[in-house]
Amino acid sequence: MGRSFQSSERGYFELVDVRGFVGQSAAFFVWYLIAIGFSIWGIAALASQDPDAVSPAAAGWLMPMLTAIVHLAALHLSYNVVPGFVPYPVWPETLFALVDTLVAMFLGLAWGGLAANSLVLLMITNAFLLIPYMLCCYKYFVLVSDIRSEKRDEQTGALKSRI
Repeated sequence: MGRSFQSSERGYFELVDVRGFVGQSAAFFVWYLIAIGFSIWGIAALASQDPDAVSPAAAGWLMPMLTAIVHLAALHLSYNVVPGFVPYPVWPETLFALVDTLVAMFLGLAWGGLAANSLVLLMITNAFLLIPYMLCCYKYFVLVSDIRSEKRDEQTGALKSRI
């Protein structure tokens, strides 16, 4: 059936305790919800801007750069600091590897849109960033719900059937 954050024997405290993997995953879920809001804000700021403006609205270029840099920095830190880090624990793994590649590509497009002073390129960048961030929300929702239903390891997020 459906997924649930609440299991019969667990409380909600672990969702806000960022010392554990579940709390960190829940925090990333919230971050990607905020990143989706930032991307929508960037699109709205650019869409409402006068096309003859000297430079694009700050929200239009800052939001994709900020969210992409945070995403890539978290990925880099996870690879280098977290022991036993499983980079793509949710199926399909290839799709989430593509998500990381797309975020890096859209960071470059945001820089290019700012350098070219292109409202359209920045709007497209913000719009297409919504897709990877929605997939990241899905990934963290699946991780948290599967850990809470004891299908995944609490330390790494790997499926218990693979351990």
